[in-house]
Amino acid sequence: MKKLIFYSVFLFSYSIGSIFTCLYAQQPARLIIRADDMGAFHSVNNAIMDTYRNGITTSVEVMPVTPWFPEAVRMLNENPRLDVGVHLTITSEWENVKWRPLTYCPGLVDHDGYFFPMMAPMRLIPDNP
Repeated sequence: MKKLIFYSVFLFSYSIGSIFTCLYAQQPARLIIRADDMGAFHSVNNAIMDTYRNGITTSVEVMPVTPWFPEAVRMLNENPRLDVGVHLTITSEWENVKWRPLTYCPGLVDHDGYFFPMMAPMRLIPDNP
C-alpha cells in the first residue's frame, strides 16, 4: 500500500511539474484532434484519412475487432506519420452492428458470441435490464 501511495504521489508530482514546465517555457499550446473507431466502417476509415490529409486529425484510435480493420491497417501503413493507438473494445452497444472478441472470452460475450451492449446495467438507459 505504501508503494502504491508513493508511486501515485510521484506520478502526480511529475505530471504537475511537466505542466508547469510547459507553462513557464511559454511553449505554444497544441491541440490534439483524435479520430475514434477507425476500422468500424469503410466510410469511417475514409473520413478519418480525409481529415488527416486536410490537417485536422492528428491522432487516431483503431479497433482491431471490427470488419474494416484490414483496410484501416493498410491506410495507416500508407500514412506512417499519423499517431495511432488501439481502441480497447469490450462492448458492442449498437443494435445492428456487433463486434466479437478476437480470442475466447466467455465472460464478455452474450449467447451469440458478441460483446454485451454494456458492462453493467444502467438504470438511466431505457430498455436496459
